[in-house]
Amino acid sequence: KNLGRTQVVILRAKKRPFTAAMGAKVSSWFNVTDPRKLRQLDPKDPDAVNDLAESVKQVQKIMDDKCEELNVGHRGIVVIGFGQGGILSLVASLCYGSGNAKYIP
Repeated sequence: KNLGRTQVVILRAKKRPFTAAMGAKVSSWFNVTDPRKLRQLDPKDPDAVNDLAESVKQVQKIMDDKCEELNVGHRGIVVIGFGQGGILSLVASLCYGSGNAKYIP
């Protein structure tokens, strides 16, 4: 099926020490200290906040690259994620350019 200029880009978080997994390296966008709250960012945890900021920059760079490659504005980007990726997608799209990227929860 021809989808025109539509592209799907699948990202995977890098492996990093994950406190909720007893320090094991797992794929995650940000650290979580409480295993009962795997999808929640603790705003008091500087490592988690820094991890999320780094991940948002990474995703927004890819969004920029795709806008340029496909010759579309920020409104031409749709971001989807689940779990931690859902949080990352929301933050990346709301803080992207003029806030015109679309987010699908």
